[in-house]
Amino acid sequence: MSDPSITDALRAERYDLNSGHAALDRRLLREVEPERQGALRSIWNVTDEWQRLEALYAFPRTAREAHLLFSPDRARIRDSFRWALSRAPFAGPIVDLGCGTGTLLRILGGMVASTPLVGVERAPNLVAIGRELSRGQANVEIVEGSYDSAEPAHAPFRTLISICGLEFPDQPSVTIEEEHASVDGAVPIPVQAWASDRCGAVLTHWRKIAHDGARLILMTRLATVASIGAFITAAAQSGWKLDFEASSRQSIGAELLPAMVFLAAQAHEPEQLNRLAGWLID
Repeated sequence: MSDPSITDALRAERYDLNSGHAALDRRLLREVEPERQGALRSIWNVTDEWQRLEALYAFPRTAREAHLLFSPDRARIRDSFRWALSRAPFAGPIVDLGCGTGTLLRILGGMVASTPLVGVERAPNLVAIGRELSRGQANVEIVEGSYDSAEPAHAPFRTLISICGLEFPDQPSVTIEEEHASVDGAVPIPVQAWASDRCGAVLTHWRKIAHDGARLILMTRLATVASIGAFITAAAQSGWKLDFEASSRQSIGAELLPAMVFLAAQAHEPEQLNRLAGWLID
């Protein structure tokens, strides 16, 4: 699917593709009831990033509110969807883990009309919005659940997708020396412990609901090569083998994000971390 088609899909779902951030904030404030405007302003002023994200995801009550809220991230959404859809063809059944309102599922529905498409989202308000928007697509189902425990219908899946569904606002910092050492397999122990603690349970559960040989198509905000290497290690220990040929560090919106394809396999120790040398920024 070409980028114009993705843009058309976002426009059809009433994302704002033109306004600046300040204008988007004003439009969202006008969209909500007066008694909720103060709550929204308070959320924007929360300094803890994790708490702010959780509160923002829980705020929208309508598709219009949700997509105005997400519109400042439109370049990332467009580019990450483009990359994910470039991984076609997709074997079904398919699950989108952290699907938001299900926009990507509905785009996929136009590509694989007879394949079960399941979205898992932990915010009940986004689930309700996604179900309403998906009522015309019989093969799309959106369920509420935690990413590390939900076992939706149609499992085990042959394609698992997570496009910035995992959030990591608490990533450990590393030195330039630690960055370069990580590509030789010397991922700093604190970073490896962080990845195991933050990602191990999720990755293990995703392997549980995946067919042997299934693909996990994943993009997430991991800021350093050390954290990427630690994530790959945690994935390997959970039964996910990175397909280096299909994976890269991509310019997505204004960010540089790891775009990774894993294959469901046996638990193992990661190989070829030295290939991450090409993902370093000098």
